Amino acid sequence: ARQLIEIVVNKGDNEQRLALLKNLPLPPVELIKEQILASDDGEAIGQMNAYLQINPEGHGSQHMLVSGHSDQIVPLSEGKNIKFD
Repeated sequence: ARQLIEIVVNKGDNEQRLALLKNLPLPPVELIKEQILASDDGEAIGQMNAYLQINPEGHGSQHMLVSGHSDQIVPLSEGKNIKFD
């Protein structure tokens, strides 16, 4: 499977590279990033940067859904001294 991934990263287009980046459980982030930057495709670079900004490790979207981390709302105070006018 790793060889197939490397073929797609090296010979595929940016749409395929972005799909790998977003969908593989542990994509080869640096390799994909290198190829997309080398392509000089502004749109693909923008999409990649936006994705990596929210997911710097490049864990696939499936990991983000099942990572076990859930958002919690934590009160900052008891709210007794808060006045709303």
